[in-house]
Amino acid sequence: MYKSTASVSRAMSELEAVFGTALVERTRRGTVLTPAGRLVLTRADRIDEELSSAATNLARNRPEPGSEVLGALT
Repeated sequence: MYKSTASVSRAMSELEAVFGTALVERTRRGTVLTPAGRLVLTRADRIDEELSSAATNLARNRPEPGSEVLGALT
């Protein structure tokens, strides 16, 4: 997925505002994660893994089309 440099920079600035700390250190040679940035990245990776796992589990447990049972209690 392609994102422009300006788009990524804006998103990082917004995240830094939310967390109240610098997540990256900007230098003439590029950008490196700060300790806080590494922490956020580690947590974001875990969240991504959990979401992927949830999607896999949901897909595995989805009923086959036409196999749903409908019922009503009166």
